[in-house]
Amino acid sequence: MKIFLYRMMLFFCLTLLPIAICAQTNYYNVTTKNDTIGVLKVSKIIESEKVIYHYAIDIGFEIVTKIHILYDLSTVYKNDALFSASVDNTVNGRQRHKSDLLWKDSYYEINEEGKKSRKFGTLVNYSNIKLFFYEPIDVQKVFSEHAAEFGTLKLKGKNHYELTLHTGAKNHYYYKDGILVKANIGNSFIPFQLVLRKK
Repeated sequence: MKIFLYRMMLFFCLTLLPIAICAQTNYYNVTTKNDTIGVLKVSKIIESEKVIYHYAIDIGFEIVTKIHILYDLSTVYKNDALFSASVDNTVNGRQRHKSDLLWKDSYYEINEEGKKSRKFGTLVNYSNIKLFFYEPIDVQKVFSEHAAEFGTLKLKGKNHYELTLHTGAKNHYYYKDGILVKANIGNSFIPFQLVLRKK
């Protein structure tokens, strides 16, 4: 039933209201060792042929000293292909990573603070942000907006997927009725779990 309602909403947004804006927002608790250490907000806005995604996570924990992590990702898709993305990551108020990418007709121009710009020549149809809105059925590669590299995705069980990043780190994603309900994240300061909040 949830999948049917979602598909009807998507059809309504794309066909009956081609100029209007349709939005979807989900919240996830960030947990580790049964403690809640933060919150993740993900959103999707459909506007004509453009889809705008946003990911904002706020985490606080203590390992010898207090650690406060803010991570912000904005991604735009046009005609079902990644068009642009920007990442801003701070730790205790200090810049840890800042980058952006933009499609230039035949390649992505990638700019990362403190490094020379580079090009990436493969058009992307499925990146990390989509894992929060679409179960990756038949998807084998997932593009990281942060690293501008592909990771490998494997089906591990019913509605359970393992993403191996270019660094070798592994994340696990679990779906119910096509919706991401839980994720185990291994590529961070500390391993943590994302759990979908009930509405």
